[in-house]
Amino acid sequence: MIDSILWTTEIATGIIWQDYQHKELLEVINTLREKVSTEGNDDSSTKELLDFLIFYTGDHFGIEEGYMDLLKYPEAEHHKGQHKEFLKNIEALKNLSSFSVEIKTDALFKDLARWFYKHISKTDQRFGVFLQANGIR
Repeated sequence: MIDSILWTTEIATGIIWQDYQHKELLEVINTLREKVSTEGNDDSSTKELLDFLIFYTGDHFGIEEGYMDLLKYPEAEHHKGQHKEFLKNIEALKNLSSFSVEIKTDALFKDLARWFYKHISKTDQRFGVFLQANGIR
């Protein structure tokens, strides 16, 4: 089983609302990872956590994408494509069958962890610089 994903200042974007939401997302992902690893993915509370993660990421991505559109962010299409990829991976986790769930879940969480860390530390940090240059904190 993979370790929890930890928030560090290295992945901070400098945008207060964005960093707060990223911390919240990491907490939900870590809670979900632990729950699925100990109880499997058939538990109703696990599905509720997945539903919440889908809702929260959708809301978070919506805020980011709203700023992208408003400020005409030049990397918007690429960034939005990464958001769609993340949501697709969460949906895949939600749809896992109980057969070999531990193996599938571990692999999928590794992918999500890698994606999330890379997305925040690279893509979102570039977007954070853009937001700051446009007076958004």
